[in-house]
Amino acid sequence: MLGAAALAAPPAVLIQGGDLHVALLASLACLATPGAAIEAMMGLARLALAVAPPPR
Repeated sequence: MLGAAALAAPPAVLIQGGDLHVALLASLACLATPGAAIEAMMGLARLALAVAPPPR
């Protein structure tokens, strides 16, 4: 999970308007702490819901 979050965090940061430095920092944070990896996955889930909301 840490590796997947470290790979997924930079694109999520960049898509949300962050710069490359913040994206790399997010990737390193995901590798360093499991809590950051969980937050990154939650951020990706929120981003996915914002882009393609579920049908009602």
